[in-house]
Amino acid sequence: MSGDPFLSCGLGGLGWKGGPVTTPFVGRAGELAALTADLDAAVRGHGGVVLVAGEPGIGKTRLAEELAARAMMRGAVVLWGRCWEGAGAPAFWPWVQVIRGYLQGQAEDLASLRHDLGAGAADIAQLVPAVHDRIPDLPAPPPLEPEAARFRLFDSLAGFLRTAAARRPLVLVLDDLHWADVPSLALLRFMSRELDGGEGSSPLVLGSYRHTEVDQGHPLLGAVADLTRGQHRWLLLGGLGQQEVAGFMALVAGAEPSAELAAEVYRQTDGNPFFVTEVVRLLASQGSWDQLDPAATDSRVLGRGLPEGVRAVVAERLSRLSDCRRILEIASVVGRDFELRVLQPVSGLDAGQLLMLLEEAEAARLVGVVPGELSRWRFAHALVREVLYEGLLAARRVRLHGLVADALEAVHAAEPGPHLAELAHHLVEAAPGSEKTAARAGGGGGAGRGQDGGQRRARRPHRLPAGRGAGQADRLARGARPGRPGPWPGVHQHDRRPGPGRDAGRCAGDPGRGRQPAAGAGAGRAGQDAGVHAAGRAAPGAQ
Repeated sequence: MSGDPFLSCGLGGLGWKGGPVTTPFVGRAGELAALTADLDAAVRGHGGVVLVAGEPGIGKTRLAEELAARAMMRGAVVLWGRCWEGAGAPAFWPWVQVIRGYLQGQAEDLASLRHDLGAGAADIAQLVPAVHDRIPDLPAPPPLEPEAARFRLFDSLAGFLRTAAARRPLVLVLDDLHWADVPSLALLRFMSRELDGGEGSSPLVLGSYRHTEVDQGHPLLGAVADLTRGQHRWLLLGGLGQQEVAGFMALVAGAEPSAELAAEVYRQTDGNPFFVTEVVRLLASQGSWDQLDPAATDSRVLGRGLPEGVRAVVAERLSRLSDCRRILEIASVVGRDFELRVLQPVSGLDAGQLLMLLEEAEAARLVGVVPGELSRWRFAHALVREVLYEGLLAARRVRLHGLVADALEAVHAAEPGPHLAELAHHLVEAAPGSEKTAARAGGGGGAGRGQDGGQRRARRPHRLPAGRGAGQADRLARGARPGRPGPWPGVHQHDRRPGPGRDAGRCAGDPGRGRQPAAGAGAGRAGQDAGVHAAGRAAPGAQ
């Protein structure tokens, strides 16, 4: 089935308590109430067009199914048309499916079918030959110029749907409009104008699409203005709230999660129902909730691996990017949030080039500017960052962590205190076990040991990876040897001379290869101990 992966990828199997695993409907009270009001108006004969937009997996199709169930309870006929992603589908494909569905529902009532199709039956039969099969004696329509013939077809279809809606309430669901062909969108625009304030009864038309795939030049973009004018409605779905995620997890798995685990799943998925479902599916394969409580382990839920369904959905979105993917890969090493002044020296690009690439990523709804901070950006989903980070080869990942540490030292040299733990994280990931890493991260590991642990975790932008958290920082601090003091208190600067490891790291395919380090930035880590680190990588630190 086409549509949101939230529906097309069912869980199957059993929940932890032996019951069937389902895809429940949770939350969306406001959206469902608005759509139900539109449905009630359509039942009274006053239909219209409603567009529901959202990212993949956010629950657009699931919301449409819930509305369809309510419509059938009110005695309405519900007809579905799903757009085809690939090539080869005929023009008007979703509308063809709608008419075929109507023909199947009228299999035994030929008189009503003739009445509903009306004088335009012959025109509709040219689009859907199955009409001829049901009414063989239809005459051929008179020939017209192509544009005039298309208008007559549109008018015939609009008349047919109005007549059918007058006899019984009618709801049309057009799914995945971002894949719709241009003629189908033209017909939908025509229909929206006919339904807006027209005489007689009219159907309710619900269209769903991924707004993340509708960029400049997309045929749907120009149609949205027409489709939402007048009394028509447009809804943008966001993620579920934290409490809704907890309820969703309980319904899917048949077991109540702890508040801490639900909060962690919410943080990692941003409430995207498909992502939540896939994470729960992964956790269900690994045991009970109690064994996965992040409050006890201080580790990320997805430290156990990224669900394949999530990886596939995110990877498909990333596959449409151009050179900006390389910038996002660098940003994934920095963190969920990243600053331009840190990203720029690592990328080796000037500010104008970097902003152009970030604009492409923003247009794809993969990143966005942090409100109130024009120079700070954030990944739209923690899972987008996870997919990018996991896709990095070990050698490049090590190299990038070193370059990010260089940039952090330069950017925050005047006020290093709040960023010591962040620097320590990147140093550990860049060259774990090396003497230089231990010496330079010594201040970062021990700087916060006298503070309250909970407060320290709340302030720091990164946690050290699972398996080498505060203990690793302490070991680094104990292993630090006296060195020449630098601009960062407690962070010692040992040998800054360029070496073969540094040169190799700078020239191994990185965007910043060949550039000079920023003033005050650390050096010598990008190629060090790559073999040691490549053997075993922990997932990136918490955002």
